[in-house]
Amino acid sequence: MENDLQQKFISLLQTLFYQDEPSLDFGIYRIMLHKREEIRTFIETEFPAILHRHVESLESDSSVSEAFQSQVYNHLIRFFSRYYHQGDFIPQRRFGRKHKYVIPYHGEEIYFYWVNQDQYVIKSSPFFSTYRFHIGSTTISFHIVRAETAKGNIKSSRKLYFFPAVPSWEIQPNGVRFFFEFRSPLSHEKEALEEKLSQQALNRQLLKRFGRALHEKSPEEIKLTEEHLSEIARHLSRFTRRNERDYFIHKDLAGFLENELDVYIKTEVFGFDNMQHLNDQQCRRQLAQAKAVADIAQRVIHLLGQIENFQKRIWEKRSFVLQTRYVIALDTIRIHGGEELWKWVIERLLDRPEQLEEWRNLFNFDPPNVNRETLEIFLRQPKWQHLPLDTRYFDNRFKNKLLEGLTVEHSLDELLDGVLLHSENWTALNTISAKFSGKIKTIYIDPPFNKEQEADYLYKVGYKDSTWNTMLENRIRIARALLRSDGCMFVRCDVNGNMYVRLLMDKIFGKENFRNEIIINRTLAKQIVDSQFTIKTESLFLYGQSGQFKPFSVERPISPKWYPLLHFPRKDERPRVILGKVYYPPKNRRWALSQERIDRLASRGKIRINPGRHYVDCHGNTVEGMPELLYDSEVVGNEWLDIPGYAQRHHFATENAEALLKRVIESTTSPGEWVMDFFLGSGTTIAMAHKMKRKWVGIEMGEHFYTVILPRMKKVLMGDPGKISREVEWPGGGFFKYQSLEQFEDALENIEFRDAPTHVKEMDDYLIRYSLDVETRDSPTFLQVTRFQNPFGFYVTVYHPAEASQVPVDLVDSFHYWCGVQVEKVLFREHQSRSYVLVLGNMNGESSLIIWRPVENLDFDTEKEWLETIIAQYHPRKVYINGDCALTDVLSIEEEMKARLEGVAAVRNS
Repeated sequence: MENDLQQKFISLLQTLFYQDEPSLDFGIYRIMLHKREEIRTFIETEFPAILHRHVESLESDSSVSEAFQSQVYNHLIRFFSRYYHQGDFIPQRRFGRKHKYVIPYHGEEIYFYWVNQDQYVIKSSPFFSTYRFHIGSTTISFHIVRAETAKGNIKSSRKLYFFPAVPSWEIQPNGVRFFFEFRSPLSHEKEALEEKLSQQALNRQLLKRFGRALHEKSPEEIKLTEEHLSEIARHLSRFTRRNERDYFIHKDLAGFLENELDVYIKTEVFGFDNMQHLNDQQCRRQLAQAKAVADIAQRVIHLLGQIENFQKRIWEKRSFVLQTRYVIALDTIRIHGGEELWKWVIERLLDRPEQLEEWRNLFNFDPPNVNRETLEIFLRQPKWQHLPLDTRYFDNRFKNKLLEGLTVEHSLDELLDGVLLHSENWTALNTISAKFSGKIKTIYIDPPFNKEQEADYLYKVGYKDSTWNTMLENRIRIARALLRSDGCMFVRCDVNGNMYVRLLMDKIFGKENFRNEIIINRTLAKQIVDSQFTIKTESLFLYGQSGQFKPFSVERPISPKWYPLLHFPRKDERPRVILGKVYYPPKNRRWALSQERIDRLASRGKIRINPGRHYVDCHGNTVEGMPELLYDSEVVGNEWLDIPGYAQRHHFATENAEALLKRVIESTTSPGEWVMDFFLGSGTTIAMAHKMKRKWVGIEMGEHFYTVILPRMKKVLMGDPGKISREVEWPGGGFFKYQSLEQFEDALENIEFRDAPTHVKEMDDYLIRYSLDVETRDSPTFLQVTRFQNPFGFYVTVYHPAEASQVPVDLVDSFHYWCGVQVEKVLFREHQSRSYVLVLGNMNGESSLIIWRPVENLDFDTEKEWLETIIAQYHPRKVYINGDCALTDVLSIEEEMKARLEGVAAVRNS
């Protein structure tokens, strides 16, 4: 019995520490694969030895010892099984023999609690991160090369499957790569299968073909047996079932489990009901049992806590910028860079047919007989002056000269109208927090609604209540820190979650900062409740950052009506000049409007004298003709049903209407202020912000970032004709940048292990407390300092749908985000046959010069003289530089970035 329980406990630990997946080689599995043998030895030897020491102290016969060990193992199995569920530790606080639940709060009258609120929810990539495993020395991997997904929060009506792509596999010297398309079936594919269409049937058909191909090949090319094919089939079944997987990371798993262990031991190992019936010897045995349970459980908790904290550290770290590109209208180049820069750009367009082709596809741009002379003449036409140039079609030298030319007389950050980030939204908010802290005036989000069903979306919506709350809480809480003191946030929601959103926003912003619940049109995908009612509306919840937030009055048109100007109680006998004649109010009455307002309205024809009416003024005189005001508009309240809630201009199922965002923006911001949306969808928020001359930040992770949002913003720069564009008199033009950020999965893949020195490994509890941090400290993920010897050659591995590739890190812009640099000028220079990037900006309220260059074989003395002339020219208060240098009184870029790496959440939680 004892051995059975011991083996059951060891089996449970193997699951907790990923030992039951020894071949998986991606994400956290890859890290645990590296530590597999150490953890296996720890599990199989450490805990039996600890329990044996406790048994030896009992001075009892063998039957008592066996019962003692069985009880300890039973308690350990029960305790850890209670909280572990499908890869996550879910809080299930309970106490006593009847398992009553405890909610951890501080005595509030009403407390909003959900089970995952002390965790991060990690949203997996919609394109299914690479799945890799090993069979001996052979690596097998599954890749998605194309995915068909429904856009928005509307459930897909089509069943999607993993179909083998063409080619279906690629055999390499040490492995096999399988390629898939995730899509709905074609008509002939339904008929081609000999059995009913199902994912299992598709998997069997693929592996059957693969087995035949292996049989026909030389045995030396790759060695896979029938048993190996069964192993591939098992993993393929798992891969095609997993779809997207959201999971949790505890903010303090060890602390949570230790608190739970304390309650468990007091209530279930001791137990008051049991203790009062025990004699002294039995009490001592019970105490020894509690000590044994605590001793073993705490060792397990320390190791679990280290693994969870390691994942949390990777999640909370700021991300690298992997790619920075700029989109700028041609006339914006001429306005801010001058005629010479504009001509230089035009000359290079002929060498970039990809740019001309994009203009043809988006705008029917097709100039006849294009050459350098005719193209310049053609592009001077008003029709083409706003064409958006994308630096992705040009090399770095072109981009560098463009940026330097634009910032001769202007600050780069002031010139930019917006920033578009391709990233998971929490990751992006964490990365840009230092640069945008306290800058955003209005945040608008339309998050995925908390629907009952699962679906195939660009963002997953089957979160259910607790997970959905956690997803929103994580992101709203970090976003609030970016708001100005007079800023605000709108959250759009429907009946599936509006009760939670109100409570959640109260919790984060405070009840005192609730401003309104605005009712808007649903208009699309109307929901029927029973058979009697149709839900036609949704809600916008509006919260201010503080009491300083004051919305602007917005008017909307109504049917024209005339109202007297006189009927307002309160004594005020001052006259008004109305249409050239002096009028006094009635006794104990006052005028509704000031003289200035009356003059403005009269000039617009909004005031008349009604000859059919009269009144007695405050002096007792009868006045013939009543002054009246024409109302053909009214101040908008919290009912916005006069405008649409959704639109379908861009074929996006949950596309927010431009009229809705126009009202959001005009009621809370002025031109030049920042607007943000981090559930960007089709991009309506930033499109309207740009047209209304606000600055903007947009964040989205789906593939539609490139297929919907980016083309839409290029059309906005071009002028984007339409009803709302005409209303706001949008002419076109502008300048924004778009960037990709390193993601959580990328950071996991770039973990590298270095063996620790012997004296470090001999530290007490090294394996269970310190080993992961110590052995991975020099990974690219954690800003490998040696990479700064050539900051323009820092690469990380990124796994695309079909393959891995080395992607350069944009350390310059990463530094700007992490350290909150407000960029003014960017200079590109050559010295000692190497490229320099010199950034002039404001950092921590001080003028700064940031110098980037390759260091290897650099003559530091010669460089010092050259740099001193530049420093003397710009007089920065502080100078930052990468690597070694001969300059004195300079600061290290590496040290500054290392200090900022952990992110705002890590600093707050420390």
